[in-house]
Amino acid sequence: MESATVAAADPKMHSLSADLATRALAPDALALSRRQPQPIWLVCTRRPSLAEYTALARVAAQRGQPATVIIRSGMTAPDFSESHELVSVVNSDDLGSVDLGTLRTFALGSFGLLRVVARWLGRMRLTTVVEMIKTAEAVGRGYWFARFLAARRGAPKAIAIADDRDIRDDAGLIQFARRNGIKTVTVNFGKSDARADFGRRAKDNTYIVGDAPARRLKAWMVRKAPHELFDKKNPVVFTPPGAFVVLWLVGGTLPVPWSYGGGNSDRTAVQNIEARDQLVAAGIAASRVKVTGQCTHDLLWLRNLERASIRSKLAEKYRLNADRPLLICSLPVLGEHNYLSDGDHRESTEFLLGVLARSQSDVLLSLHPRQSRERYAALAESHGASILDEPLSEVLPAADAFVAYSSTLEWAQLLGIPSVALEYFELGYCLFENMPGIVTVTRRADLPEALNTVLFDRKKAATLKAQTESVRQSNCFDGGASARVLDVILEAC
Repeated sequence: MESATVAAADPKMHSLSADLATRALAPDALALSRRQPQPIWLVCTRRPSLAEYTALARVAAQRGQPATVIIRSGMTAPDFSESHELVSVVNSDDLGSVDLGTLRTFALGSFGLLRVVARWLGRMRLTTVVEMIKTAEAVGRGYWFARFLAARRGAPKAIAIADDRDIRDDAGLIQFARRNGIKTVTVNFGKSDARADFGRRAKDNTYIVGDAPARRLKAWMVRKAPHELFDKKNPVVFTPPGAFVVLWLVGGTLPVPWSYGGGNSDRTAVQNIEARDQLVAAGIAASRVKVTGQCTHDLLWLRNLERASIRSKLAEKYRLNADRPLLICSLPVLGEHNYLSDGDHRESTEFLLGVLARSQSDVLLSLHPRQSRERYAALAESHGASILDEPLSEVLPAADAFVAYSSTLEWAQLLGIPSVALEYFELGYCLFENMPGIVTVTRRADLPEALNTVLFDRKKAATLKAQTESVRQSNCFDGGASARVLDVILEAC
C-alpha cells in the first residue's frame, strides 16, 4: 500500500494532477458579481474564532463594509439584528442552501460518497488512504462551497480565516481565493506554540518518520519539504502524510507548517509583538505580519470599565460573599482535546476543584466551548463552585484572581489580574513559564501556596499586577483591535 501511495505522488503525476486541478478549479465567471458591493468573508471553522469574527463583523458594519460570517454546523449563529442589512450568516455545511441545480447535486453526491468510502476504509485501518480521501473531500467541499456562495451572493473582497494551516474548509477556500485573485488574511484568536504541536505529534506514529504507517511516504515528504520537520534529531512531520499528498497535488502544501500564519494566506494579523517576532523567526516574511491586537480584547477593554457593575451582578446571581475574594477558573480541556484519558481528566478535575474549594474564596467556573455543562455540573456542585452562564470575556474583569491552562491567561494579563497557570500535567513543555503577572505551578503540591499568593498576599499580588503593564502595551490593549484587523483585511485587497 505504501509503494502505491508513493507512486501516486511521483513528480510526473504531480504535473498531470496539477493541470487537472487547475482546470477543475478554474476561475468562475464572477465578473458580474464583482460589480456588486463586495463583502468580506469571515470564516469560522473553529469555535473560538466565532467570537473574534462576530466582533469584527460588527465593526465592519459600523463602517459600512458588508460582511458574511461563515459558520459550521453545531455553532450558534450570532445575532446581527442591529446590522442585518450589512452582515449575513451562512453555514458552510449547507451546500443545499445554494441552488445551482445539477452542479450542486453532483457536488453533494461526490462529497457524500467520499465520506462513505472513508468510513469503509477506516474499518480496514488504511489510515493513510483514509487521510487522503478525507483531505480531498474537505478541500473540495471548501472550494465548491466558496464557488457556490460567490455565484449566489457575489465574490468577496477578501477572505479572513482563523488558521491557514487548517486542513478543513479553510484549505479549499484558500484554493478558491488564489485561483480567483482574492486576498486572504489569517486572523489569530489565541496562543499558538510549536512545542505543543510537536509534543502531541511525537506521541503519534502517524507523524513519526521511520515508523509505520506510510514509512516511505513520510521519507518522500521530508525530501520534498524539509520544513515539515520541527527537529531533525527527532524527525516528526507536521502534516499527516495522506493529507500532504493531496495538498501537494493541488499546490497547497504549507510553506512554514510549524508556525501560526505559515500557510498560504497573503497576510497574518497577530495579537502582540512577541507573536510577530516568533513568526518572523520561524521564516514568515515580516511584510506579511501585522500586529493588531485581538478583536475580543476590545470587549475586555469595554467590560473592564464596568468592573464594579459586573461584580455586583455576579454577587447577586451566584450569591457571592462580599468578604471573600472572587476566583474565576477556566477548567482545563485536556480530556476533550485527547491529551488525557477520560479517567485521568476526571481525576485531575476533581483534584483541582478540591484545592479551589479550600482556597477560602468564592469560585466561579468557566467552560470551554467543547466542554459539556452536564459533564461538570455535579462535580462543581459537590465542591461548592458555580458554573458561569456568561462567556468568560463578559465577567473576567470582576475577578480578583484567575486560574487556567489556556490562552485566556493572556486576558487576565491584559486586565491586570494576578493568575495561576496550571502546568503540572507533564506534557513535556511549559507554555506560561516566566510570563508577567502569572504564577506557574509545575507540581500539584505547589497549587495551594500559589492560590494563597494571588488571593491574599497583597504585596506579591501587587507586584504581579504591575508586571502586566508591559503586556497591555505589547498587545495594543486600547479598544481598537477590531478596527486595526479590518484595516489589514481591506489593505490586502
